[in-house]
Amino acid sequence: MTDSNHWVELTNANGMLVRLVDVGASITSIKLPLADGEMREVVVGCDRREDYLDNPAFLGANVGRFANRIEAGQFAIGDRQYQVTINQAPNHLHGAGQLSHNAWQLVSHDSRSAVYQFESRDGDEGYPGNLVVQVHYELGDNNDLTIRYQATVDQPCPINLTNHSYFNLDSDRDTMLDHVLQIAAEQYLPVRVDGIPEAEIETVAGTSFDFRQPKTILAELLSDDQQRRVKGIDHSFILDAEIADDKPAAQVTSADGKVCLSVFTSKPAVHVYTGNFLGGVPTRDGDGLDYQGIALETQFLPDAPNRDWPHQSCILQPGETYQHYTCFQFTV
Repeated sequence: MTDSNHWVELTNANGMLVRLVDVGASITSIKLPLADGEMREVVVGCDRREDYLDNPAFLGANVGRFANRIEAGQFAIGDRQYQVTINQAPNHLHGAGQLSHNAWQLVSHDSRSAVYQFESRDGDEGYPGNLVVQVHYELGDNNDLTIRYQATVDQPCPINLTNHSYFNLDSDRDTMLDHVLQIAAEQYLPVRVDGIPEAEIETVAGTSFDFRQPKTILAELLSDDQQRRVKGIDHSFILDAEIADDKPAAQVTSADGKVCLSVFTSKPAVHVYTGNFLGGVPTRDGDGLDYQGIALETQFLPDAPNRDWPHQSCILQPGETYQHYTCFQFTV
């Protein structure tokens, strides 16, 4: 179903509904049918397209060319230096909004799937090369929404694409702080006050970032200097090596225990953001509140163009195809 090609609705055999908008190829709504007949909304979003054109929190959007932060908006590829847009001074964040705040072309769709395409020109936001990127959404009958990314470039360029949905799995709570979180990660990346990574990857053991066993987000909120620097969790977790297609990178369970979200991905890390600055952001329910939703951004590590992180390179070369996926699966 479409509405003037701006909106698309997907549905499965269970009656789960996913609503998409062309701006940012964004997820605006996910409604789950529960056993008691409730249709529960589980993402923070908006009902008006214009709110996605001016979307300071990247609600539901696909972000890039490079998701997360690049220090001072500067990087080098070979002997060439690049300066990209500074949009979270003094740094570059989430591609400065080019992919997330503009309309994508709807290539195809049916009741279960949708394909969007975006073309970014050489020099847009300072990035090198012409980029063609597609996002494929597919909704399955296991209440699984799979997002597949495919991209090509004609010059070497950092590419790091992710979806920036915020999840609140409870129907009657203003925040998700009572959600139970588990992350398959023994390591995380400490950050400075501006969100740029510090020098070393650290173990989660003995820190407020140890979610190897499930516990509420509130149990650790602001409990150490790392969280206090950024008003909560805004950190990347390096996923354990044994994570595979059949093992979730992260799981979140609603406070009432009626909904569990499992996240699967081909990316080496998940950046967890607890919505620390959602206050005042427009949503379908009015102005947003801090900690109203949690974002689980599967991606390469932040500032990767400037670091020698022990993970996959973020530089996409001409002739290569960027291919990664994220799956959000809900159990009710």
